[in-house]
Amino acid sequence: MYKAFKPAFLGRLTVIPYYPLTDDALAEIIRLKLDKITGRIHDNYDVPCVIDDEVIEMILSRCHEVDSGARNADAIISHTLLPQLAGQLLAHDDSQSVLRKITVFVDADDNFAYRLDTDAVVALNQMAQYSEDETENQVEESPSKPLSAKKSAVKKPTVKKVASKKPTKKAIKEESL
Repeated sequence: MYKAFKPAFLGRLTVIPYYPLTDDALAEIIRLKLDKITGRIHDNYDVPCVIDDEVIEMILSRCHEVDSGARNADAIISHTLLPQLAGQLLAHDDSQSVLRKITVFVDADDNFAYRLDTDAVVALNQMAQYSEDETENQVEESPSKPLSAKKSAVKKPTVKKVASKKPTKKAIKEESL
């Protein structure tokens, strides 16, 4: 290096040794990345997401094919696993069932596979009919109340206004009064 660079420049540099990642270290990096994904799924869908150890092993083996380490693990997760999982979740959003658990595993063809465990629920129009019948039963059970009280038994949906702008000083002053 002294032939290519002057000693004054080399004296300002810090030598950082490069050691290849062990399989255990790389598996831990993959596990951390997948834990972030499962955390986001739990936060957004309130559903547990289980990732089998086979998935970590498959990503690890694919990292050794290219010999690029954790960068390839990130690419596999970002470009293969996440888009497929997102597609499954978006397809489920159209269904009328409640999502209970998500499992990511490796199928017989060494591809990522996804199992969405669901519970069937009543269709939305049946739910509306059920809630109307229940409200009518509540009104019929209280004949001693005046008519105005019976009308109040049917709850109207409330609309909450969301402020899209930062409140002004005038608005803050009015709220405090």
